[in-house]
Amino acid sequence: MIDPASFFKALGLFSLIIALVGGFCYWVTVAIKKNFPNLKYQIKYKLLRKKFDKEIVFGFMEDIEAGVDEKELIRAMWIKSTQTNTDPKEMMYIYDQVKRKMKGGIKHE
Repeated sequence: MIDPASFFKALGLFSLIIALVGGFCYWVTVAIKKNFPNLKYQIKYKLLRKKFDKEIVFGFMEDIEAGVDEKELIRAMWIKSTQTNTDPKEMMYIYDQVKRKMKGGIKHE
């Protein structure tokens, strides 16, 4: 038969180990999300080489060329994302990538 003192000692030690490992995993996750907020989309579009939706890209290009205010565009993306099943953070990532590629207004065909 197991001694109750040794049982609770082992249970306490096991609980402590689980809490420490869980806390470590939590802080690693927080640190990664803080330093790399777009990691999910970077993996999706850069590592896995998924193409951007052409309609979204051309819409963003037209908005950038027309000189639409960035704050107004962000607000419109958040409103549109509630009407459709799109992720507004993903749309912001695509917008930033299109803006970076255009480098201030290179014309598209």
